[in-house]
Amino acid sequence: MHLMVIRFMNTALPGNNKDTKQATDLRNREQDLFALENYINDIWHFLPIPVAYLNPLGVILDVSRSLEDLLHVKKEELVGGTLLGLFTEQEKMKQIQHLTLARNQVSNHECVIRNKDGDRIPVNVSTLIRKDETGDAIGFFVALVDISQRLAAEQALSLSETQYRSTLNSIGDGIHVIDSDLRIVMINEALRARLRDLGVDIEPLGRLVHEVMSYLPKDVSAEYLDIFRKGELLMTEETVKCGDKEFVSEVRKIPIFDGDKVGQVVTVIHDITARKREEQIKTVLYKISNEVNVAQDLNELFGAIRDNLGMIIDTKNFFVALRDKDSRSISLAYLEDEEDDSRSLPPGKTLTSYVIEHNHPLLVTDNDIRQMKRAGQIDTISSPAKVWLGVPLRLKNEVVGALVVQNYNDPNVYTRKDLEILEFVSEQVAAAIERKRTDEEVKLNFQRLKKTSTSIIFTMAKILELRDPYTAGHQQRVARLACAIAREMGLTEDQVEGIFMAALIHDIGKIYVPAEILNRPAKLNETEMELVKTHPSIGYDIVKEIDFAQPVDRMIVQHHERINGSGYPKGIDHGDIIQEARILAVADVVEAMASHRPYRPALSIDEALCEIDRCRDTLYDSHVVDACMKIFRDNHFKFD
Repeated sequence: MHLMVIRFMNTALPGNNKDTKQATDLRNREQDLFALENYINDIWHFLPIPVAYLNPLGVILDVSRSLEDLLHVKKEELVGGTLLGLFTEQEKMKQIQHLTLARNQVSNHECVIRNKDGDRIPVNVSTLIRKDETGDAIGFFVALVDISQRLAAEQALSLSETQYRSTLNSIGDGIHVIDSDLRIVMINEALRARLRDLGVDIEPLGRLVHEVMSYLPKDVSAEYLDIFRKGELLMTEETVKCGDKEFVSEVRKIPIFDGDKVGQVVTVIHDITARKREEQIKTVLYKISNEVNVAQDLNELFGAIRDNLGMIIDTKNFFVALRDKDSRSISLAYLEDEEDDSRSLPPGKTLTSYVIEHNHPLLVTDNDIRQMKRAGQIDTISSPAKVWLGVPLRLKNEVVGALVVQNYNDPNVYTRKDLEILEFVSEQVAAAIERKRTDEEVKLNFQRLKKTSTSIIFTMAKILELRDPYTAGHQQRVARLACAIAREMGLTEDQVEGIFMAALIHDIGKIYVPAEILNRPAKLNETEMELVKTHPSIGYDIVKEIDFAQPVDRMIVQHHERINGSGYPKGIDHGDIIQEARILAVADVVEAMASHRPYRPALSIDEALCEIDRCRDTLYDSHVVDACMKIFRDNHFKFD
């Protein structure tokens, strides 16, 4: 840029010394001005920013060397012309020039220009007015900064951000990023959808995380502050309830470091509701299967099935209908209902019979039920329920019944998902029911057999007492005392029952001993006594083929054996005598001593107890003796 400078000739001017000094000063200032001009020109031409200087009419007066390089045009070709021919958007350039002059301000705008080779170059155009002393415009500077690299970087960044967001939005897990102020700076579409499901209708971006996640049972701000402070990954499991729905998530909060500090935290929310549901169903099936072994009867089993199914669906109103294998009739096996307490199904075609007969699950509302009746699919509406859900109970290829739940208030409480769940568990439930029914049949048959066996035992005892009137009632009294001793010693009821059965017929072998020997009032001789001593072995032979649940045969054969081996028929000692036989031996001796016999009078109970106490650990088991004495003296046991 050229400065208009008046140059004085380097000649001596006439005058005095003062004039000479002024002339010298003027030449010095002129030299300084020329030096400044050269300095400014150097700066102007070597500016790294392409700049043109225009007069008020837009005519180019000067350009920087960097503008020559940008446009591939020499300065001589540009000076005297205008810049408008360079711009592809000429009208915009005119507006920029007009605004600059009219508003007296710096203006910035992005445009595209063409260089001499026709290349399109994006530039940022900045204009600055230059004024004279009066404030009038005398020209303006135009700077054209090449922004190709910046735009390319921005485009690459934009593409990277687009790909980044596309990747995040393609992920099924919910993801959000928060900054150190705990504000959400990024959120993907999966999390937005989840927030909508949870009723969050505010824009999350820019908001504090606890404002957006207010549905959580606790304030998460403290957790995030802890992560920013410690820089440690945090994994938690969160359960969120929304109405009657429940969502379970695995949550990972991951610190992102900026240098040595945590700059952001990325949160990944993985929905595990379905997995938890499957685990819950498995737990329910396991518990139902286990209840088969625990429940005492079918009614208790049905109650357990209802309670366990209640973990996954609404079972407030629940019933089980079973179809008889032979008659094919359907009966109500179990019912728990808020409004209906009837214990039988109505006759005719009902929803329950429809499910069983068609082997088809049914999920219907009250409107659907009325339509089914009009269509003749059912002829009886047995339930005023708003929604009814029933599934067949299948066992292999046979439908054994139906499992039904219903609701009287909410027609939307059950969904197709609930139907699928109920169908999934129904086969297990059917198998459990069938196993329990089989168990109950076995128990019933066992009870019948047990009753028959008991009747036979009593009959055998009666036959023996008819042959030996002096010992009438002896075996029943021994049985009562032996059972009391066994309970005092803590034996199981099955063991007590076995002792009772053995006691009732413990002398059954005497049926082979002649009646005159049994009833003789005098003392028996050695031969006769040896004959009597055979009755335990004979009794054993009589009952050994009977399949008792307890060792009745061994109790009978061992009830005259003694601890020191002095008993009969085999003379075995303490280690070989079973506990039940030791109990039976004491009860037999006490009852015999306390009862009248043809060859001696009855002793008192105290005398009998003293005798067994005297012979403890020699003839009789001391534990059995202690129990026997306790039930007489503390529990006041009496034979009659």
